[in-house]
Amino acid sequence: MGDSSTNYQILAACKDDQDDWLNDLLSQGEFDISFSDDNGDTALHYATQSGSLACLELLVRVNGIQVNRKNKLGNTPLYYAVIYMDDQEVALEMVNVLLDAGANPRIPNKNKETPLSVVNNTTNEDMNDLLSAVLVDNDLEENQVDDDDDDDDIAVGENMEY
Repeated sequence: MGDSSTNYQILAACKDDQDDWLNDLLSQGEFDISFSDDNGDTALHYATQSGSLACLELLVRVNGIQVNRKNKLGNTPLYYAVIYMDDQEVALEMVNVLLDAGANPRIPNKNKETPLSVVNNTTNEDMNDLLSAVLVDNDLEENQVDDDDDDDDIAVGENMEY
């Protein structure tokens, strides 16, 4: 789906941090958001490797975007956001955007590294706190007990003596 030329242009726009160009390409509607290069890198991989926060913010709004897609090395866009070193504030914001979009910090690559394990081996406390907070929230949601089982529901007036 989509013109191959447009798909490659989307990758180039993300690689070169050209959010205006990316926005123009996305508005044309003729593209495959899942398109990847020979290494399995998608537009999200390119945006996070390049520190292109503006492109990343545009991409996560596209229907059908796969935020947990692995490339041939098994790396997800979140992995690249976590290891982005050029600007720690941009890296932190990219991680935040991806987590909000549903990125999973527990997905391992071929070296058995996860975004969380990589952060745990650094001194970036803000990044570590952000990923840990998301994991705690996810664990709470997954382990929530449904307090509303129908066995104890009693309608007003039912089983009551007057």
